[in-house]
Amino acid sequence: SLNLMIQKQATKLSFLGVHEGDDIVEDEEIEETKIPEQIVPQVKSLGGRKVYQKPGYGSRAQRPGAKPFQSKAKQNVKTYFDLATIPKEGNNPHIYSMSIAAPPLSFDTSTENFDPTSPPPTYLKEKELIIGKRVSREEVFAGLAPLKGGGMKCVDKETLDKQKGILTDLLKQVAKHIFQKGGMVRVSLPVRIFEARSGVERITDHWRFSQFLTKASQITDKVERMKLVISFGIAGFYTSIQQLKPFNPILGETLQGKLQDGTQIYIEHTSHHPPVTHFYVLGPKNSYKFYGYYEYKVNMGANHFKGRQAGPNTIEFNDGQKIVFNYPQVRVGGLIAGDRSIHYLGPMAFEDKVNNLKAVFIIDAPDKPKNASKDEFQGVLYRRDITKKPIEKLKKLKEINDVKIEINKISGSWIRELRVGDMLYWDINRHIPTTLQHEEQPLPSDWRFREDLIWLRRGNQQFADSWKIRLEIQQRKDRANREVFAKERNKKKQFRTQLLANFAQFNGLLNCRYYFR
Repeated sequence: SLNLMIQKQATKLSFLGVHEGDDIVEDEEIEETKIPEQIVPQVKSLGGRKVYQKPGYGSRAQRPGAKPFQSKAKQNVKTYFDLATIPKEGNNPHIYSMSIAAPPLSFDTSTENFDPTSPPPTYLKEKELIIGKRVSREEVFAGLAPLKGGGMKCVDKETLDKQKGILTDLLKQVAKHIFQKGGMVRVSLPVRIFEARSGVERITDHWRFSQFLTKASQITDKVERMKLVISFGIAGFYTSIQQLKPFNPILGETLQGKLQDGTQIYIEHTSHHPPVTHFYVLGPKNSYKFYGYYEYKVNMGANHFKGRQAGPNTIEFNDGQKIVFNYPQVRVGGLIAGDRSIHYLGPMAFEDKVNNLKAVFIIDAPDKPKNASKDEFQGVLYRRDITKKPIEKLKKLKEINDVKIEINKISGSWIRELRVGDMLYWDINRHIPTTLQHEEQPLPSDWRFREDLIWLRRGNQQFADSWKIRLEIQQRKDRANREVFAKERNKKKQFRTQLLANFAQFNGLLNCRYYFR
């Protein structure tokens, strides 16, 4: 209930040193007398669950530039890095408390009792957040090797060993929990196959060449801009390949950060079934906007799976030019036998409808040149013929049927280079990816407050597994509560609709009696 959430939020603010009567400075006024004044600044987002928000606005993650609350009562607490990064009690620097269930900004609100199998961790310090940032080509391709026919394969023995025996582990969990209270809800994928990152952070790996968008915002030539946007889309392929699985984001989980060139990033996981994540990116000095959403789709095969981030990617420049593109599929093979291979494949299209520009290329097309490898792509940048309807699911280069005026050929490889015409636009040896810098004062729903991620990042798989199960159970309870609420709301809506219909019918009878009187 709202009152319970307010009480819990009050406890969190009290931890920060914010108490009744303190002077809170907020970036906007919120007219709501039922919520205590000292709770208002942070009650809008509580552990990913929206409690109250001013009409006309989304969550704070969707409003770039929203300022965090400030308290004159505790000036020494400057950032969320100061929150629970040291133990409340005890000598273990990684355990926040030996008497309470969770740290102050936990996603799990189901219990207040301490559980020794899943102790509350202290939050990650700033230096712990920057571990594992891959920049050079050698760092990105660590544990990977090129395949003979094109593409990449995993050669890291430790990573491959982690992914063995997953089915056996799941069967053991089923046998252990099937007759226990809670039963199958406690069956979960083991954390050893996960990397210590959330999916909301993982998607930013595609955007690590934002310098192409920044350069595009500084010119006015529409065709040249299109070429730079294509470079941005292609260059991020190789920085996004990983063999370990990211954690599935919790509904309402957010990320705030920026890239080295000043690009601001805001992400929120907005749907759990189907899994959908929305994002909003602002270029340096608001030079461009990049926004859209991804729905994660996976198709399993006998020895492989195919997945893609379905959804529009829209880049909008200040002069009104808008370019929309999509990402192709990624195929991971060798799940049971053979090389653990990684391939991008299929079509990728960029379109500017206002300026009648379009670019289409296909990775590993069936009708590619005979000497081309699987990681190579071919295509064309052109003025489109608006009288022709393009084929929606392209498979072959010859199926590109809406070309009116060809501008340039497109060619290259997602692990080497991009050429548009005779010019080299992206070179893996020349262009360096940027790195993500995390917001110093994020929302309480930020991914870094997830206990399972914290424990895995610190190398404790046992505690990470326990917290992962706790959070999954909490999510199922939240989903059940939402379904109950939705049913009650629909009943009220149906009752209201029927009441209005009856009233209209009764009013019509009265009018008839008056007319024939």
